[in-house]
Amino acid sequence: IYTYSGLFLVAINPYTNIKIYAQDYINLYHGSPKEDNRPHIFAVAELAYQNLLSQKQDQSILVTGESGAGKTENTKKILQYFASVTSEDKLLPVTQGHDNFERKILQSNPILESFGNAQTVRNNNSSRFGKFIKIEFDEFGKINGAHIEWYLLEKSRVIQHSRERNYHIFYQLLSGMSSQDLRKLQLDSNSIMDYNYLRYSNPSIPGVDDSQDFHELMSALAVVGFSEEEIYDVLKIIALILHIGNVEFVSERADQASIKSDIAPLCKLLGVSESDFKIAVLKPRAKAGKEYVSQAKNSTQARFILNSLSRSLYEKLFAHVVRRINKSLDHGSM
Repeated sequence: IYTYSGLFLVAINPYTNIKIYAQDYINLYHGSPKEDNRPHIFAVAELAYQNLLSQKQDQSILVTGESGAGKTENTKKILQYFASVTSEDKLLPVTQGHDNFERKILQSNPILESFGNAQTVRNNNSSRFGKFIKIEFDEFGKINGAHIEWYLLEKSRVIQHSRERNYHIFYQLLSGMSSQDLRKLQLDSNSIMDYNYLRYSNPSIPGVDDSQDFHELMSALAVVGFSEEEIYDVLKIIALILHIGNVEFVSERADQASIKSDIAPLCKLLGVSESDFKIAVLKPRAKAGKEYVSQAKNSTQARFILNSLSRSLYEKLFAHVVRRINKSLDHGSM
């Protein structure tokens, strides 16, 4: 980890919970010179914060390393530190106070992790996108705004993940939603074995409760400002992707496929007729000169179309979620 001042800190991920990030540690490092305390991620955050106030210059903290090095967790600890030391209520951790601005910043983390993180061979909670978080402070050292920029989302993971896991949100939705709520999304099963995009992935992560994480996600979305209708629309997109992955084809002729699975639930969620859906996938129109012509698709081509749709839907959903978070964190100063 590197700051503008030239301080380096090497962190080793112990893959376990170490109780050195509580409020008493924040109090220990806040306002103390770095030489008075042992190396700590809070010391890096404190030095950047003090340089910001004293030098009146932008400060940067670069968190880098291999997969599993602890970049995501250390970034969360930095945000936790800034949120705590700038919180108006020093008697309560920001995670327990009212829905203040600092709490919104912290609650953006579980949202980003649900939609942007997945289990890989080396990391149970690996960020599958890059991010740049900008936090703006006023002249009194209070957080005045925040903005998240993202890039390089691994959208291919939605349709293929080499026996790792898809994004957390898919498993959280199936584990955390009631059977009644799943049926509203036209989902009749909460088993990953019933969904092609999930079937060959790990059903669970040791020490992780997908159902509990889903309820924490719902709470975080509410804190950040998502309405119930917005939350339903987000979850509907996730359900749509699961339905799209389950569409199966047969080839009537070498150059023409047909759909053999029941697409009524999918079309109901999409709000289109089954006939229009079939035409769009099996015989899409393409412009040839000034005219439009229909092109018959075989099973492989039709599957490619739907996989492309799934990737595009997820990327656009992720972009929408980040935009919505930024809107909540924007105090008009960014």
